[in-house]
Amino acid sequence: MCAVVGVHGTPDAAIWVRRALSALQHRGQESAGIAVADGSDIRVFKQVGLVSQALPESEILKLNGSIAIGHVRYSTAGKNRIEEAQPLLTECYHGMIAVVHNGNLIDQRGLKREVLMMNGTFQTTSDTEIALQMYAQTNKKTLDERLKRIGERMKAAFAMLFLTENQLAILQDPYGFRPLMIGQIGSATVIASESCAFTQLEQMSGQEADCIRDVLPGEIITVGQDGIKATSWMDIPRQRQRCIFEHVYFSRPDSITFGHRVQKVRRKLGQLLADVSKINADIVVPIPNSGIHAGIGYAEASGIPIEWALVRNQYIGRTFIDPLQSHRDNGVVEKLLPIVHLIEDKRVVLVDDSIVRGTTTRKIVRMVREVGKAREVHVAISCPLTISSCFYGIDTPRREELIASRMNVEEIRAQIGADSLTYNTLENLFAAVSPFAQEYCTSCYTNAHPLLDKFNLHTDNGYPERRHDGIQPHPTQG
Repeated sequence: MCAVVGVHGTPDAAIWVRRALSALQHRGQESAGIAVADGSDIRVFKQVGLVSQALPESEILKLNGSIAIGHVRYSTAGKNRIEEAQPLLTECYHGMIAVVHNGNLIDQRGLKREVLMMNGTFQTTSDTEIALQMYAQTNKKTLDERLKRIGERMKAAFAMLFLTENQLAILQDPYGFRPLMIGQIGSATVIASESCAFTQLEQMSGQEADCIRDVLPGEIITVGQDGIKATSWMDIPRQRQRCIFEHVYFSRPDSITFGHRVQKVRRKLGQLLADVSKINADIVVPIPNSGIHAGIGYAEASGIPIEWALVRNQYIGRTFIDPLQSHRDNGVVEKLLPIVHLIEDKRVVLVDDSIVRGTTTRKIVRMVREVGKAREVHVAISCPLTISSCFYGIDTPRREELIASRMNVEEIRAQIGADSLTYNTLENLFAAVSPFAQEYCTSCYTNAHPLLDKFNLHTDNGYPERRHDGIQPHPTQG
């Protein structure tokens, strides 16, 4: 999923970006980086690790400039090494250009072959570098025209920020998969993946943040000395495909994402889940942190008392976005511990946001039953069964990794060791994001991928591939 931040119009732009990235740390734990422009040059500082480790303020203070972009990485494409960390920077005929990217290019293999056929070279395995190579290959005269050209070729799914020596630019895919907001804080223009970054900067600067609007699908926005300029690179508007998993899991509960308060959506999902579940139990126990607000809603609707009976070690990161399965497994053991006297001999309903691979839930159920000494352990999940891969920015490209793609509900219940297992319905998920339900991508719950069909892609090897081998390179003039 990653997070991107851009700031224009404050002399300490790098520090602003660092603070914003710290608020967005939940979107990526592998690396962090900042690029700063001062009107004649672009400097990049990036390292592997969390923001607090990778971006020490003593180093960021050395990055002078009034325009900056930043990134925290959760890898869905490419290897996990410092070379893959963003921002990526290159110098070409058009000058210096840096980029940060949230999303996943659905045709990255075909696009990379196109670039190579035009004598491009790659220094990383990241799909983000495709955008830089395309930018360097086009002969369009203006920044807007170059971004329009590469947007047309990349198709989806991307929310990108570009930095030149004197401009900040935004490129959003035509379906709006990934969230991106634009705001104003004093004289500074700020772009961020989530509104919680604006709140962080508001507190730091002492100036009120104005969340102007979401960046629209297919939009190009440039921010420079002449102000903000917005254009669309699409001739015909497309059907929006906002990622529903942002509300279920990824976004911070204090954010406004796609026009909805995330906390309210999750609470509503919990309330609707209680109507589906109807379990006789003594206590509701939310699984922190992503199950907290669904658990509150479940307790409200069911009338079952809520107990905060699982203690989370806040020094352990989000296990779902850890790139290694072994780390995810060990992280669950280290991250949560039960408060035994609250659970012992109780009928417990564990409320969580999702079951993806099943390993995390199985360990939690076993811990509550064996360590917490619960009499019964029931599991209630606030979203529907995750049955299909995501190719738009969530790291689940291989369907066989998803437990619900190969087991039914009863088989999953037996696998995780619960006394009962209840999933929410797709209708309830739509109800929670009403009235914009038809603007969301729910491919992970339906296994319907209209974009792959539209662009003639197949998924035999995990990531999408073009169905035909004959590739005609795009002319640099086109």
